[in-house]
Amino acid sequence: MRYLIFILLTIASTCMNAIAQEDEYVGSYNGSRPELAFQLYILPEQDFVVMMSYGAVDRIVIGKWEKQGDGIFLKEEQAPQPPFLVYQAKGDGPEKVFSFHNFDQNTTTAFRLLEKFNADSLVYIHLPDETRFSRSNILNVPENSTTTFFISRNLTEDDCEVYEFELDKGYESVSLYYNYGLDEPPFEANAILKDHKLYLTDSFGDANPLGSKNPLPEDYKDLVAEAKAYTAIPDSFSDEQSDVKVTYYLLKPKNSFKSALHLDANRAYFRSQDDTYPPSSQE
Repeated sequence: MRYLIFILLTIASTCMNAIAQEDEYVGSYNGSRPELAFQLYILPEQDFVVMMSYGAVDRIVIGKWEKQGDGIFLKEEQAPQPPFLVYQAKGDGPEKVFSFHNFDQNTTTAFRLLEKFNADSLVYIHLPDETRFSRSNILNVPENSTTTFFISRNLTEDDCEVYEFELDKGYESVSLYYNYGLDEPPFEANAILKDHKLYLTDSFGDANPLGSKNPLPEDYKDLVAEAKAYTAIPDSFSDEQSDVKVTYYLLKPKNSFKSALHLDANRAYFRSQDDTYPPSSQE
């Protein structure tokens, strides 16, 4: 992910041939500073793309802009996405393997392998408020365990959103991702151009300089296509495991519903002090 953003930022900074500009705001603006890579493309047809990278987080924002007052208003357009992305791969080992990614960034998520839903039986993946940055965990269960499992996240203090999944026959390796981008508010900003420099207005109404206006690169349409592909949910991906290429396929939920859950606040699959491979049991 970071490599893709680096390539895109490099393209923008090296390809400076001017193209026809349909509006005074259309152009490329680099707002990068120490520990933050930030590139804004204001495009014709009132589209915009933001590419940012800070810490371990890479984010691409796609949206629309419109004239508003003396400047423009930018608003992210978020396509509906599920909170959980689940991928399955075939396996023939003695155990089913569930790997959890990004769940440490929302510690109200819960999980359980169950033949039938039971509001009393789900268990926190991580203890509430016990976060660990960029943590992945692995859960091993017997091969003959049920192929049905449930994942939930809190919507309110008393209401949860529950998703039911069922593995296809012969699939025993599961990779689960929490889509933490859903927890981030949509990108919105007011912007005004002064002396060829773009200023973004913060929540206090203060205008902060972003960067000087530069022409869009000639191949900006290809850049936008790559950005959209980056934000799309892939149907599959491949992973090297013990020098063997393993392909994982997107598994769609069998069902989703809302329910109150009865969760033990002192019980979780993974604790902050766990090793990468915790005990081989869902109990």
